[in-house]
Amino acid sequence: MNSRFSPDGGLPSFPETGGCVRRLISGSFKMLKRMLMISVTSLAVWHGATAVDLNAATQAELESARGIGPSKAALILKEREAHGPFRSWADLSARVPGIGEKTADQMRASGLTLTPRDEQGGKSGV
Repeated sequence: MNSRFSPDGGLPSFPETGGCVRRLISGSFKMLKRMLMISVTSLAVWHGATAVDLNAATQAELESARGIGPSKAALILKEREAHGPFRSWADLSARVPGIGEKTADQMRASGLTLTPRDEQGGKSGV
């Protein structure tokens, strides 16, 4: 049995190529790592630019958040219209059935923010 893998379980060994394949594979891993870092950085920048305030979000913006479907988005909008803006994440969880700590964490991770507002819709001084 002719194994092309090195005895230590590392990258494949092709002695007839003078180590070219090993260098190529090693270089590919380095390039992949760089590309991944660029992608993660770009995603972080994009994610920060799309933050949506829960007290101003539309149905579509709420539905775009992870963990929020059409029915939950409708409940949030109905509660916000009936009783005014949410004062905190705890207030949201207390007022909207089905939104607990885990869902609130998912909403925050999806880019939703919650800026407390007074009853007239302006930002609160709190």
